[in-house]
Order: sequence, then structure tokens, then C-alpha cells
Amino acid sequence: MRKLKKNNLKLLIFITFLIISFLIFLFIINKPHEYKKDYKVNKYGIVEEYKNNLYYFYVSYHNVTFPFIIRNNYINKRSLISDVNIYKNGEEYCLVPTSSYIIFYPLCYDSKEIIAYNLSSVDNLYNYEKTKDINKKYENITIHNYLDKDYLLYNYKGFYYVNSVKNKKIDLFKKDVYKLELVYQNNNLLIVPDYNSQHYFNKLFVIDIKKGSYKELALETGVSYNSYFVDDNKKLYLVDQKEKNRFIINLRKNLAELTNYDASKDINNSNVYDYKIINNNLYLLVDKYKIKISNKDISNIVKIDKDSVYYLVKDSLYVYNNVVSEKLLMTNFEWNFNNTNVIFISE
Repeated sequence: MRKLKKNNLKLLIFITFLIISFLIFLFIINKPHEYKKDYKVNKYGIVEEYKNNLYYFYVSYHNVTFPFIIRNNYINKRSLISDVNIYKNGEEYCLVPTSSYIIFYPLCYDSKEIIAYNLSSVDNLYNYEKTKDINKKYENITIHNYLDKDYLLYNYKGFYYVNSVKNKKIDLFKKDVYKLELVYQNNNLLIVPDYNSQHYFNKLFVIDIKKGSYKELALETGVSYNSYFVDDNKKLYLVDQKEKNRFIINLRKNLAELTNYDASKDINNSNVYDYKIINNNLYLLVDKYKIKISNKDISNIVKIDKDSVYYLVKDSLYVYNNVVSEKLLMTNFEWNFNNTNVIFISE
């Protein structure tokens, strides 16, 4: 009997070992791995790459390379494109890859450059999500669409907090402050110095963009406005160039710790979606290629949030992504004259 129990224990340990080994194997197999692969589908040359948690596909046709960048969960397979379709209208044509694992949007060529499908004359290839537009006034702002976001809109004494549920004022300053030169958004928190102080400030306002509320964060010594914020994905810093001070900003605990200044550690994050204004139009840059997104006269890029880009066209705020296409959100006449650090949008 004792020998039987001992054998059963050994069997149990062995089975447990096999299960753990199998789970580790599955984890390793399905863990994202960066890779790059060249292959052909019919007459189309394809370069497929996975890096920075994004898929890149470069599809070549008639000496034109169509660069697709897609945010998708990692797939433990390669050669994900099974077919490529071409749709034409005169000299313009659109290219749409087919895959069993990834949904592709069309990219088009107008005989001069690659353009997003919203600029194309080729019809019925892709259905953008329909949204219900509104025409609502709040203060001096006309709201056309919220798209389920929360907005902080600067009004010189503070902000208008705007979303589909409520609108309200957040007053911070006693006098008008015409330029917010030192301000930083960390996820859904907006950090603003106390501009009530002239040359040095001793506290920060930390505004929750989702809730429309704010806290005051005290600093143990005065900070000059010749400062900047640094985010290295682990910690947020406030660096005072004039006084050679650096603070570690702990937003969760609402604390600031004074530390030694070291300019060599100043690394700011950049978004992997690289939107740029070129000749007043909006482009998405993918490696050495570029895609025209909007042919409107762009004044300023307001925010890049994953694959969405928010931008101003004179007094009008727009958004573009592959779900809704190009969409008008709000208009405010004041944005014709002041369009830097005036609009902040929730993640």
C-alpha cells in the first residue's frame, strides 16, 4: 500500500511537470516576437513586419508601395495576407489586402501619391462607422460630435470641461493667461502650473480629464517657468532649467520629490503613429513612405492617440482614424488666433 501511494505521488508529480512544461511552451510560442518576412501573393510583393506591438505590411504594385500600419493582437503565424484586390476609377486605384486574421482598410493611389480612402473617388470598398452629428452650443463653442471623449478647452482663466453628459467651467486663474507654455498631459491627467504666480510657481494643478475635477500638488521650492516635463514611461519629471532642479512627480500619491538634475536622462516618448503637416496637408509617415490623410489646410496637430489624430483647421477641430474617417468635432472662433495648448482630450 505504501509503495502504491509512493508510485501515485510520483505519477502526480510527473503529470504536474508535464502540464507546467506545456503551459510554459504555450506561453513562449504565443509571446509576441518581432519579425520581418518577404513573400509574394500572386503578382504582389509583400514585406510583413511586426514591431512595437504593431503590424506593418508593405505591398508593392506597379512600382508603388502601399504601407499599411495596423494595431492588432499578436498572431502566432506568418504570411498573414492571403490575397490582394485592386479597384480602379480612371487613373486612380485602391488596394485592399485580404487576411483571415486581420481586417485591412483600403489605401489608394491618385497617380501622384498614396492617399487614405476618405480622399478617394473609388466607391463602396469600405464602410466607415456612422456617427450621429449634433449642433450644440456651449459658451462660444459649437459642438458637432463628442465621439465618446472628454475635452478640456482652454478659456484663459481655466478650462471648459465638455462631454456628452455635462459641460462646466474649471476656474484656475484670477487673471487671463493667454499662453499655456508649460503644460503636460499624462494619460487622462492634465498638469498645469499655478500661473497666478508671476516668475516662480509653488504648486501644480492636476486636472482629471475624465472626471472634470482637479487637485493641487505642492512643490517644496519655487519653480521657474523655464521648465519642462519629461516622461520616460516609468516616471514623470518636472525639470527646472534655470534653477537646475528636477522633481519626480508622483500623480498617484499627489506628491513631488526634489532630486538631482541630470539633463542626460531627459527622454520624452513619441507616438508610433507619426502624423506630420506637409505643405499644409496632413500625412501619416510609415517608415520612408507617406499617406495623405487630409487635404484640408491644417493649422495644428492637437493630439495623437494611438491610431487617431486630432487637428485644427482654422477654427475647427477634426479627428481622423480608420473607423470614422475624417470627422468634424467642434468649432470655436478663438482657435483662429490661439491654437497651441488650448485643447486636451481624454485617452
